Amino acid sequence: MPRAHDVNTTTATLYQPLSLVLFYKLVISYFGREGALEQTLDGQLMPLKGPPFYALCICLPTTYMNKNLYYLMKACIYQLFMAPCFLYFAMGVASKTGVYVAGQFSFENAAIYILVLGGLSFCIGIYSLEIYYKMTQTLLPGYYIRSKYYILQMYFVITRFHVLIFDALGTNDYLPCRPPISSFVYGLYLRNTLLLFESLLLSLLARYIFLRAAPTRRLDNYCESMADSIT
Repeated sequence: MPRAHDVNTTTATLYQPLSLVLFYKLVISYFGREGALEQTLDGQLMPLKGPPFYALCICLPTTYMNKNLYYLMKACIYQLFMAPCFLYFAMGVASKTGVYVAGQFSFENAAIYILVLGGLSFCIGIYSLEIYYKMTQTLLPGYYIRSKYYILQMYFVITRFHVLIFDALGTNDYLPCRPPISSFVYGLYLRNTLLLFESLLLSLLARYIFLRAAPTRRLDNYCESMADSIT
């Protein structure tokens, strides 16, 4: 059971941010090509006030999108998937050498540093996607960008909280221990049961949202007119 749990957790943790990166690519496909999207966003006001850094962004100056900021936003979105790959590789190496012990948070244990880096990567990636989503949703009426973004983000956040909560409860023996099922394994049962139920509901909802018919008109002419007006 613990080995199956490790495989399942690793697969799910890497697939979830990949779906958000694919959302970024999906929006690009609506514009026809990335160059058209970049030209369309160039010079537009960036909505910097958003989760999870809302309180820190209140005093930021007014900022407009440019080429450098676009590629910075793109890099932050891509690291949402690349950072967990690196962290899981580091976790595997550290666990083999005895430096990483799951559930034990001390300065001598690598678990606390991996957790902090993973949380920082999550916050930066979600914040960049929030800016990207807000800037593109008004340009794509009829494409249901808001619904598509929030269903993916909801699943991503819910599963992350489940992993943290039930792993912490099971590792520290806060859940019932009923031999031969330990507190840790009991936490895995509860977490995976909830995830299966929630994933079923969210997948049915996502199927309805993502399979809606998109507008028949293409955005190529719109992007070209926006680029001409900017230049």
